[in-house]
Amino acid sequence: MQSTKLKQAGANVGWVLGGCLGGLVMAALVTAGLWWGVKWWGSLPPATTGPVPEGVRPLSDREVRDLLEQAQAELDAGRPQAVRQMLFPRLERINKSADRTRIFQLLGDAEAAQSNWQMASGYYQQLADLEPTGEHLLLLGQAYEWGGSLCEALEAYRTLLNSTKQEDYPYLEEASYAVRHLEEVLKDSPCAMTPTP
Repeated sequence: MQSTKLKQAGANVGWVLGGCLGGLVMAALVTAGLWWGVKWWGSLPPATTGPVPEGVRPLSDREVRDLLEQAQAELDAGRPQAVRQMLFPRLERINKSADRTRIFQLLGDAEAAQSNWQMASGYYQQLADLEPTGEHLLLLGQAYEWGGSLCEALEAYRTLLNSTKQEDYPYLEEASYAVRHLEEVLKDSPCAMTPTP
């Protein structure tokens, strides 16, 4: 009788340990899946203006124009998820820099509309790499800031403040305020130690 109770207790301990181990494995798999999912979505195609990959038909100017109009309409209608689903898969089929610039802005705006600031900052970074205007650098800084990447936000705002282009002047005041604010917030951080121009 006592050996039966010992066998039952041993079996129960086995089940408990197996359940705990299974739970840990499941948690690790979920964490890895989330990490890889974020990594995949965060790795955007390069912002080159080179040729479309071999075997892929580039979109015509009319197809691109219609796609951009439809994406803007979806964004205006409050359907930012539709913008990503519409534009992201077609990105490699577009090789004109001006079209890619508009697409990155729409994708960034769509992610920002959903408060996906890390995703938005990735698209805005591509946008600023293609066309580093005051507006694009300000969008990049704001997305980084709102996403919690304060050092990157400070760098984007400082880049804007170093601009000497006259068309960037309307954005300088807001960038200057943001730099002062972030330097105060990050006063003990190494990224805030670089003096502001």
